[in-house]
Amino acid sequence: NSQRMMQEIYRQQEEKSRYQFQLIQSQIRPHFLYNTLEMIKSLVDCQMYGEAGKAILAMSRFYRLSLNTGNDICSVAQEIQLARQYLYIQRLRYAEYMDYVIEDCEEAGDYCIPKLTLQPLLENSIYHGIKEKQGMGKIVLLVEQTEDMLRFRGLGTNGAGISPEDIGKLRKTLQEEEKKEEASFGLYSINRRIRLFFGPEYGLELESRQGEYTCITVTVPKTRKRDFQDMDQR
Repeated sequence: NSQRMMQEIYRQQEEKSRYQFQLIQSQIRPHFLYNTLEMIKSLVDCQMYGEAGKAILAMSRFYRLSLNTGNDICSVAQEIQLARQYLYIQRLRYAEYMDYVIEDCEEAGDYCIPKLTLQPLLENSIYHGIKEKQGMGKIVLLVEQTEDMLRFRGLGTNGAGISPEDIGKLRKTLQEEEKKEEASFGLYSINRRIRLFFGPEYGLELESRQGEYTCITVTVPKTRKRDFQDMDQR
């Protein structure tokens, strides 16, 4: 029994490391960097030097936060800051499609979350929700607190939405123990990573109404850095 337990712990640690590697890969893939640089060049060509400078600063902060290797976790404040830089850049790129609001979450800032949990979800909302519909939409990111949990709600309004049939398939996929292949760092991987850290009662929930909104909620327990260290030692 103890040997099987050790093997399971080792397997889960390997899986955590694999997902961390996938996260880093997803952040350094060239298309986001190239597209942002091309946007900055367009701003300079239009003599919008102030906007170009702000975009460069946002890109620098985004990569500094996301590519800081060696840590699987970060504070909620850092994760929100990373999301803020990402959304700022995307709003410059897709001004005709999207706006965003990040509600104040200072009270939750000192808690911790697996790094790069929110940004892939926001990316999903933009590319498979608002941009797909080709109309103006808004991304709203807010944090809700209970006594012992944090809920991060990423709400994409006026987007394409997801059909009830596809929502059912996605929810079923999230419950699978293992997914053999995945083209990108998607919802399953984020959900699985959260469950590896915290257990099966945490992770993602999906809601959507076609042509109106898609909402992805991430639920994690309130934890501090020392709590993560304790979990890794168990």
